[in-house]
Amino acid sequence: MTSIGVGSPGSRTPASTFSCQPSEGDHLARRGAKRRQARLSLTTLLFLLFLAAPALAQVPQDTLPLLTPDEVAARVLAQNPTVLVARLERAIAERDATLGNAGFLPTLSLDATQRRVPTRPDLSFRTDNYLLDASANARVTVFEGLARFARYRGLQAQARARAFDAEATAERVLADALVTYYDVARQQEQLRVLREAVALSDERLRIADGRRTVGAASELEVRRALVDLNADRAALLRQENVLTQSKAFLAQLLDRPGAAFRVADSIAVDRALALAALEDAALASSPDLRAAEASVEASEETRTAVRRELWPRLDLTAGYALSDVTDPLLPPAQAGGFSYGFTATFDLFDANDRRRRLGNADLRTQQQEALLGQARTALLTSLASTHTVYRRSLALVALEEENVEAARQNVTVALERFRLGVSTSLELREVQRALTDTQSRRAAARFEAKQAEIELRTLSSGLLPR
Repeated sequence: MTSIGVGSPGSRTPASTFSCQPSEGDHLARRGAKRRQARLSLTTLLFLLFLAAPALAQVPQDTLPLLTPDEVAARVLAQNPTVLVARLERAIAERDATLGNAGFLPTLSLDATQRRVPTRPDLSFRTDNYLLDASANARVTVFEGLARFARYRGLQAQARARAFDAEATAERVLADALVTYYDVARQQEQLRVLREAVALSDERLRIADGRRTVGAASELEVRRALVDLNADRAALLRQENVLTQSKAFLAQLLDRPGAAFRVADSIAVDRALALAALEDAALASSPDLRAAEASVEASEETRTAVRRELWPRLDLTAGYALSDVTDPLLPPAQAGGFSYGFTATFDLFDANDRRRRLGNADLRTQQQEALLGQARTALLTSLASTHTVYRRSLALVALEEENVEAARQNVTVALERFRLGVSTSLELREVQRALTDTQSRRAAARFEAKQAEIELRTLSSGLLPR
């Protein structure tokens, strides 16, 4: 009979089976526990980084030069072709509004003629005579029914209308540029939102992989987390393309090659724009309204000038004439002298041309008055509707900010529940999507509020630097 003793050579059971030394399985278990503890520490660190992501997102992460709204305004007003064309139109109108163009200044002309007279037929020899005539004449209108004063005031009114048109054009172009600028800011904020979503999805994948290692999660859960992470990464890449295109459009608008710049990290909205104050400022300073009023004044002065053409016209003329005759058979002879006089002109019939022009001037004045009323109504209507959009956008901003805070707290709870294995990855994904959606809606609401603010300042003539 074979005895079985501890460490007996004939025993088929290894002596280590009954030994008090730690087994290989114990070592594996301890290493697994250490790995799980390390994963938990890493998870905690990433979790804390996720909570701090909104604060970190406020710090610029690149070294690109910052483009400010003031720089946008300065560049647009100095270089935009549309603004330059409007200013040239204003300059042309200002050059036309002169006393000479209105008929106040006299006219002066100088004429000189030299003629050669052929040989006299009654002479047997050939000879040529030369005659030189020179004259200087001046004409000044003394009276024409004061039509010149009406024409001059009309030219000045047209120059003011073109100046107000140029100002309105500059405000509209500047408003478009600023809206584009803050659209780039919105795209930047959306990029930060998607980067935060990628960070959260990466944390979810790490937790799922750690749970699979200890047998608390399946391979399917890890793959779902990986698919969602890749989807978030793809959305981030698409958003980077959108931001690049938006910056390129802004650079083109500013005539600034390339898109190597960044804009403001946030969109600040003025929340204190009151409708009554905006209406008062618009009625007092709106360039569109001032241009319409100047056009009415110009039409009225044109009508006045046509009416005063019914009066006779009195011109004062003065001149000096000189004639020099050169004849080989006669001594040199000169003749000339000073002359002056008055010329009175009164049109008895001009084929009803004055009547036609007077009727057109009346119709033009009525047309400009109708356009003035339309401009005033459109201005007040646009102010009221835009201010309504502005107030509602501010309410949306406040609502979405509250939603973002609630969604962020939900993500914190859901992430901890998922780490503990209480909730599923699908539940965490839904909470994550809710946070991303609310952050995107908040960015859109801020942009819409800023866009309404810019429109209100444009309508009330408060956008351009004064």
